[in-house]
Amino acid sequence: MIEAKRNTLTMATYRRELAGLVDEATAASSSDVYEVQAIDLALCMAELFNRDKLQAVTLWSRIATGLEHSAKENSANALTLVNGCLLHVQADATRAACNDRLGGLLHVASEQSELWARQWSRWISGHIYIIVAKARAQWRERNQSDE
Repeated sequence: MIEAKRNTLTMATYRRELAGLVDEATAASSSDVYEVQAIDLALCMAELFNRDKLQAVTLWSRIATGLEHSAKENSANALTLVNGCLLHVQADATRAACNDRLGGLLHVASEQSELWARQWSRWISGHIYIIVAKARAQWRERNQSDE
């Protein structure tokens, strides 16, 4: 069966399918999911950033480096990646436990496979500045509407 498909697929598509990776049709929707989850993670980091221990002016650069390091070091487990990011911003455990955004993110992350976690981690690594810019825009929009 794989041999029959091989004649109608491009080599790149064939290799992805053989490796058990997503096909091209689902790749775009997966990318959207990765982006939404990554932006939510960055917003969690901003909400839980420990301003008592860290300088507020480092907020977005610290989020960027937290995403970068955690994505590299914890690529096989989405929950560990999230935890690494929160450690990087020195999040307070009590505030983290009460954060609804984090709760939703942890729920989604806990249901994902190792393959999904690796792909999400790879997506984060390749899109750090996009994640930070979009998260900051949402952060500013939310804070302006609160005033």
